[in-house]
Amino acid sequence: MRQLIILAFVPLLLLAQLPQPEAAYRSFTRTPYGTVFTDAAGGSLYLQTERSVLELVSSPGCGQYHTVSPDGRFIGFKSIGPDGLQAPALYDLATRNVTLLHGPVRQAGQVSFSREGSIVYSIGTALHIRRGSSVETADIGTYANIAAVSGDGRFIAYNDGNDQIWTYDRLNRSSAMVSNGRSSYHQPQWSPAGNALCYSGMDASVYVAAADGRVSYLGNGYDPVWSADGASLIVERRESERHTLLNSDLYRLPADGSPAERLTDTPDLFETSPSVTNGELLYTTHDAPVLHSRAGASVIDASAVTRLPEERTSAVMKAASPAVYFEMPYTHQVYDTPDWYNGHSACGPTSSIMVIAHFGILPAWNVWCSWPSPGHTSAYGNYVCDKYRFRQIDYVSVAQDPNDKDSWGGYGFMWSGGSPYSRMVNYYGQHGISATRADSSASFFSLVTNEVTNGHPYTLCNGLTTAGHIIVLNGIGAEAHTFISNDPYGNKNSGSYPSPNGKGVSYDWPGYNNGFRNLNRIYWGVSVRYTAPALGDTIVDDLQFTKGFMMNNAPPAGMFGWKDMNQGFNGHMWYVKTKKGDTCFAQWRPAIAADGNYAVSAYIPFSNAKAARYKVYHKNGMELVVKDQSPVKNGWLPLGTFPFAKGSAGYVRLGDGSDSTGQELVFDALQFAFSSPLSVTHRPEAAPSHLALEQNFPNPFNPSTTITFTVPVSGPVTLTVHDLLGRTVAVPVRSHLDAGRYDVPFDGAELSSGVYLYRLTAGGTTTARRMLLAK
Repeated sequence: MRQLIILAFVPLLLLAQLPQPEAAYRSFTRTPYGTVFTDAAGGSLYLQTERSVLELVSSPGCGQYHTVSPDGRFIGFKSIGPDGLQAPALYDLATRNVTLLHGPVRQAGQVSFSREGSIVYSIGTALHIRRGSSVETADIGTYANIAAVSGDGRFIAYNDGNDQIWTYDRLNRSSAMVSNGRSSYHQPQWSPAGNALCYSGMDASVYVAAADGRVSYLGNGYDPVWSADGASLIVERRESERHTLLNSDLYRLPADGSPAERLTDTPDLFETSPSVTNGELLYTTHDAPVLHSRAGASVIDASAVTRLPEERTSAVMKAASPAVYFEMPYTHQVYDTPDWYNGHSACGPTSSIMVIAHFGILPAWNVWCSWPSPGHTSAYGNYVCDKYRFRQIDYVSVAQDPNDKDSWGGYGFMWSGGSPYSRMVNYYGQHGISATRADSSASFFSLVTNEVTNGHPYTLCNGLTTAGHIIVLNGIGAEAHTFISNDPYGNKNSGSYPSPNGKGVSYDWPGYNNGFRNLNRIYWGVSVRYTAPALGDTIVDDLQFTKGFMMNNAPPAGMFGWKDMNQGFNGHMWYVKTKKGDTCFAQWRPAIAADGNYAVSAYIPFSNAKAARYKVYHKNGMELVVKDQSPVKNGWLPLGTFPFAKGSAGYVRLGDGSDSTGQELVFDALQFAFSSPLSVTHRPEAAPSHLALEQNFPNPFNPSTTITFTVPVSGPVTLTVHDLLGRTVAVPVRSHLDAGRYDVPFDGAELSSGVYLYRLTAGGTTTARRMLLAK
């Protein structure tokens, strides 16, 4: 075995932050001109010669799925311009020139070579078979990014829009499906003799279709390549735990389905990206930028290596306006979680929290995060790893983070008794979300596309990282087979990973290439449905965190200091034990449609709190209302009638501070019911000498009348209406008024016929009159 170090510079920060390594370079092919390869992002093509490493092409996606002609002279690749237009292209290693095989279009495919001289690529739904100056076309009815031609040039393998593998027979001008339709597949490649076809499942399974139509399942394997004799495939197999790569080795998989042979067994090396050229096996490792070779005929002098300049970076595609996109809150698994927690393995719970936050199911629970400097506040990162309670479930199951620190929340729930694969659906369900998991199956692309198109966030486990990664899809790019996501680890297109912001990141579907980093594999996904309870404008419920309800969960309260039960108005309530000072408090902030007096009531399922201290902030200031919650069972507790201005400036606050400690104080829905308008007409006159309340007019009335009064000095004024039992039925005026005469309209449409008392209070004096409502 010989080693060639092709790049010694790796940023120290990247090494320190990545919990799982990734090969810096891949896809090596020997040619008469040197060794061709690309980088991890597929954004550049390189040639390593005896004395130097040359960057041949730099454009988004140029190295992804690139091919080399059988004679080693040409590199086939896709050229993607800044405008997103694509063209199949050739790089001539002899002349160092690039030739476009077709003009730029919205959808162009990769380039494939046959031994007999044909060059194949797709333009839209048409296959183009070029030989010399002649071009043959065949419309296959679907866009296929990879169209692999057999060695003799007769057959072309491709996958359709449902990720099924087909072959097109140039002789008969007909297509036939090869795959079984039970799963999703991609990346077909012919054996050297062209008598067998290998293709991969989205979940890294490997299949071989023989000439007689028999299909063999060869097990799991990444990046399969044919051996020189076509009798087997070389693959990488991985061992991982909690989305962390533990080891990888190379295996030989006989094409007839015989048992696999292990080629490497090196716990200290993570082999990957195998390739075969003229019987020589080339591969690199995830953990070091080193090229390994076996059974090579040529001698490589490691001392002749030239390092790449540090400032060279891979080309990055800029996303165009998406075809579909909906906003979602973003949380980073490393940078938006508490400083004490190592979130490198938390892509599953972090993605779930983004979905839960999208539906407004949990309140913001702010935590200060020191990194990146100078620091910031994260609204939902606490839920990933800290204890909380919701819907009578305590999220206190413990699992260790990569630093062996005890962690709870979503991370503890998913990893203490299983994994995100086995527990994410339950986690969503316990938060009131209907969820369904789908493994990589037939029409998986269509399933995901339909979910996102209809506005449903889709949680997807994929192959962005070597041990698997979970993201949330919330958009579809302008380009075919590109999805937009909230990636909890950042933006892998940025050149560093993790990176601080993974909101709205574009990634390409496996088998396709629009210049973005590729998802590589699709393992499983979760679709979700959630319907928020429909409430009237006059009610603010205790789960309406985005529509008026706020609960304080800052330390020392936290989300574990609050307790809840699945009963009360709309099936949920919060409660805490009263204490001397406010620790837990809540606010109900209604959206008042119009100025007016509003009767405020609190829903109480049950309680033993005898001195609940409600503070009502209304148009004229604040009033403290102390109420005994204990007599009410599953009913409304009236707090009084108060003047509120249009909008959301007014609110009600309730805290757990009380002189009577240890009682269970309930926080449920509040109702703000319109009682009467604030429309008081002020008639400027000479200042009256005394308080006067005139007889309403008309009287009797049905249903409206006008009450006129005068006040001698400025100050608080209250006008109330009572029935003969003394109950307050309306508060037409509760305001600070200047001295003068006022006309107040009163509407009794909601009252029964009868005699009512209206009472005026101002300056410490009260006067009253009677009126008759006759319907």
